[in-house]
Amino acid sequence: MNMYILFFCFVVVALATLLTIIEFFWEVECDKNALYRTKVTFSHSIGGFLNDFFSFIVLFNYVIPISLYVTVEAVKFISSYYVKWDLDMYHAESDTPAKANTSDLNEELGQIQYIFSDKTGTLTENELVFRKCSVGGVKFASVEGVMVEENSEIAVDLANQSVKDFLISMSLCHSVFTTEQQGNLTYEASSPDERALVEAAAQFGVRFMFSSRNSRKIKVEGRLDRYEFLHVLPFDNNRKRMSIILRDPDGKILLLCKGAESSVLDICDSGCVDVTRQHVDDYAAEGLRTLVFATREISPEDYETVDKLMVECQNAINDREAKEQEAFTTVEDRLCCIGATGVEDRLQDGVYETISALKEGGVKLWVLTGDKMETAVNISQSCNHFTSSMKLHFLTARRDGESCRDTLESLHRQLEG
Repeated sequence: MNMYILFFCFVVVALATLLTIIEFFWEVECDKNALYRTKVTFSHSIGGFLNDFFSFIVLFNYVIPISLYVTVEAVKFISSYYVKWDLDMYHAESDTPAKANTSDLNEELGQIQYIFSDKTGTLTENELVFRKCSVGGVKFASVEGVMVEENSEIAVDLANQSVKDFLISMSLCHSVFTTEQQGNLTYEASSPDERALVEAAAQFGVRFMFSSRNSRKIKVEGRLDRYEFLHVLPFDNNRKRMSIILRDPDGKILLLCKGAESSVLDICDSGCVDVTRQHVDDYAAEGLRTLVFATREISPEDYETVDKLMVECQNAINDREAKEQEAFTTVEDRLCCIGATGVEDRLQDGVYETISALKEGGVKLWVLTGDKMETAVNISQSCNHFTSSMKLHFLTARRDGESCRDTLESLHRQLEG
């Protein structure tokens, strides 16, 4: 359709050019003393030539008929219905066909060269399921709602104190709140990761029951335990972790921490740090999202210092954020690594086929994710974003612009070579 318009535009320009040239020669050779031209002055300058050219353009604009524009719009309108009639774009679960809200949709889609996509909730369902965990250097997996050792497949219960302490940390260190609907306790959370971990802990025998401003209650082996809520160190993008300080039923003061492996393991000086790091890398290579848990018992004397530090930063008026970061760094120190978790975020239906079709159409896809590099690579391979024939180049662990630029230049030379 655009070719027809271009053809007619070419015809108009060609006619205007031809007639302008003819006019130029006619004015040169004609009788300038003719009575009907006595007051006409001739201009053979470039400005005069362009003036005549555009005059002919205006005269011949009717060559492009209005009916052609109407025909083109009618064709685009009818073609938009093919989007609605496309069975591959029909969503059977909600009985919803695709809908083109503009007749220009097909034309605009054909101009797309790049797609920038988020991973979570776009390529994946954002419905996380607990799959594996590492406790005390031992790998465990969830099999039909039962925690078993990964190699021996021996079921593990709360008689294992390390597993029990780990599940208690999972059920306490979070920002989940409970709601009761028709007598059933349900969990609500801003992060699906936290809800998946709390639900998994409840499934394995440590059930989070209630949270208030001053306390949290969990049910362990049928016994309801109350933990006094002292302080919370919320998650932020700089620390990439969150912590809470509690007093357990025995009067011990505990700091429970969870977060990204890169931020938590670096502040641990005891526990199975190296083994847990390896297990986290293994989970990431399987495409699982990982979190590391750590803890520390705080003596009453140390807690007085911690409490004073936390109250001071919370009441600060000037530079409050900087003081909070300094206080959090001081409190979150000398932790004991107790384990890590791996949860699965499954791909949306049809993601593999969709990305394959986009690549065949010449569309380039960029995906944004905050996961570990190994997890990102695994997901990209699962959805055909990366293929086995591709050579992968990595630009990671660069802390400043200069090193990043040097790496980019090196990769550019490799690609050109």
